This record gives sequence, C-alpha cells and structure tokens, in this order.
Amino acid sequence: MKITIIQGAFYPVPSLKGTSVEKFWYELGADLVERGHQVVHISRRHPSLPNIEFSRGVKYKRIRSFDSPKLHVVRIFLDLLYSCNALFQLPSADIIVSNTFWFPILALIRSRKTGKLMVSVDRMPRGQFKFYRAASSFRVPSMAVLNAIMNESVVAGSKCKLIPNPLPFISSLPPSPVDKKNVILYVGRIHPEKGIETLLAAYQLACKRGLSNWSLRIIGPSDTAFGGGGPKWQASLENLFRSTDYPVEWVGPIYDNSSLQKQFAESSIFVYPSLVGAGEALPVAPLEAMAQGSVPIVSGLDCFKDYITDGLNGLIFMHGVSSVNNLSDAIFKLASDNDLRQKMAQKALEVRVSHSSPRIASMLEAAFLELLS
Repeated sequence: MKITIIQGAFYPVPSLKGTSVEKFWYELGADLVERGHQVVHISRRHPSLPNIEFSRGVKYKRIRSFDSPKLHVVRIFLDLLYSCNALFQLPSADIIVSNTFWFPILALIRSRKTGKLMVSVDRMPRGQFKFYRAASSFRVPSMAVLNAIMNESVVAGSKCKLIPNPLPFISSLPPSPVDKKNVILYVGRIHPEKGIETLLAAYQLACKRGLSNWSLRIIGPSDTAFGGGGPKWQASLENLFRSTDYPVEWVGPIYDNSSLQKQFAESSIFVYPSLVGAGEALPVAPLEAMAQGSVPIVSGLDCFKDYITDGLNGLIFMHGVSSVNNLSDAIFKLASDNDLRQKMAQKALEVRVSHSSPRIASMLEAAFLELLS
C-alpha cells in the first residue's frame, strides 16, 4: 500500500520537543515500511530538519506552519492554514492518515487518487465529527474516545476502529528492580488540568503520615507554547509547596528520548493525576512508565481503564472532592509495600508486548486493508 500520514500543525516529525503523538507516529511510519508499504509523512517545517528527507524507508515532507499559540481560536485558524497547505502536497496513495482538526473537512475536495481517509483521533472530540463526512474511518485509542464520538455522531461512531496508542520507544531489556530508586515520578505538561497541585498536596500528606526516604520528581514544560500553564504558575506551586522535609525535584522538560527513558527506568512509582477528561484520549506517558517497570497511579478517568486494572498493574484513585486524600492513600500504600509494588511492576511490563509499535502497526495494516477491500 501507499500510505500518507499528515501530522498535526505545530510540531515536526521526528519529535524535537518530546511530544508523544509525533513520537509514536514516527515509529509507526517506519514499522509500516518494515511491513512492505510505502510511506510519505507530512509534518511542519523546522530549521534543524531538511524539508525533504528519506530516512528508515520513509519519505518525510516538511511544510510551512507555525508555533503553537496561547489562544485556542488562533490555534484552530493556524491549523486551517496548515491543513490547506497539506491538501496541496498530497501524493497519490491508497490511504491517508490525518491528525489535524481541519483536514478531514477540507478532504471533501481532494482527488480520489490521494486515497481513503482515516482520521487518527488523539484528543477528545469537541463537536467536529459531524462535519467529518470525508472520513472513511476513525482510529480511536480508547473506549472513552469511542463513546464520546458516538455521543456526537452515530454515523462517525460506526466508522471507528479501536487501535491503541503504541509505545514510542522500548529499550531492549526492562530495568532490574535493584536499579530502582525511591522516586515518585510525573512526566507531562505542567498545567492545572494535569492535577499537579493535587499531586504535590497528596505527596506532602503522605509524608506527614509517615512516608520517608521518597522524593517526588516532576518533569515537563510549563511554557504555554508547549501546552503548559506558564512559568509563573509553576513558580507559584514551587513556593506554595516548598519544604526541606518533603523533597520535590522540578526537573523541567527533557526532550532527549534516552535521557527520558532513564528517568522512567529509575522511578518506582509513576503518578499521572489528570483531572480533566475532556482532553485525555489515551496518555502515552503512563505506558512508557509501565514499560520501564514503574507502577502507575492514575485518576479515575475512563481513558486509563483500557490498559490499567486497579490493583493488578497499577492503582486508580477516585478524583473529585477527596482527590488529595485518595491520591495520598494510593501513594502511601504503594510506597510502603515493596512486595505489592514488585508484583504490580511485573504485570505493568506486559505493555511492552500489548502496546508495542510493531503490534499496533499490524492492527493499522489490517484496518487499512479492510478499508480498501
């Protein structure tokens, strides 16, 4: 098959700033080539990357776009400009995979020679799916996304294929338990909707209850250009929760993949306390942590339930008015029980198979063949 992948408007491929969607589609493109297909991958232009590049069997075509703006309405407008540009860059193909807001609407005027359209849904829908009449299929990463699309459009829902997000990177061997440290890790955007303040409060509460010799490490960007809540907001949290008795490491963003994987591998517990389900489709960071034997603690959002079973390969705390207490209980339970943590870590490692990029690429291939049959 000839396959065209159209990435989102604001980040290049390969990912230079740690963005997960760009990371895993970069791997999927190469895996599809390994399976005998021809792949053209379109993404935004970047001064450190050539406009046209052939690498790992994939043709990368990078076109003009923009930095991500603060205002959502501006972001949508810039996505329109980028999607119009991408529309005129399409090669002849059998399949198009789109990851932009506007392209599935503009695709109504594309040539049939450019292929059938599969929309990759990597965020929760916001009312747009009734307009995506050009789409032949939708790749959804979780049941939470599928149900949200069904609520918007039964027609669109009937076209959905449940294909999880893959791990963008897996080291050859999982880390040894002896290499683990008493580190509770968070990796993601430093933004209010991610529950960072809840995490800080829950960690301090666990320490006051007797948790000792454990540190909290927070990694991710606070800049609004990368989806953060802003450096001033982060600084206010650092001041509010500053204490020598409850050590918190504010590392900042890590964009080098091998360095980031080392952080996952060192940590024993990974906390992803996201509190706003409207933006979460299937977060990749908990998967990356599990693949490195770090046991996840996540909020009770539906998007996590596809791959985390409470008490088996992680813990799920109920978020709401008692978020801090519930998360603190989960942290204290997992940190205080080494045997329980080791058992869960072994189960968590199974995502190295279930969510490997080659396995997800084979699921995509099957979905493409079904579209063309």
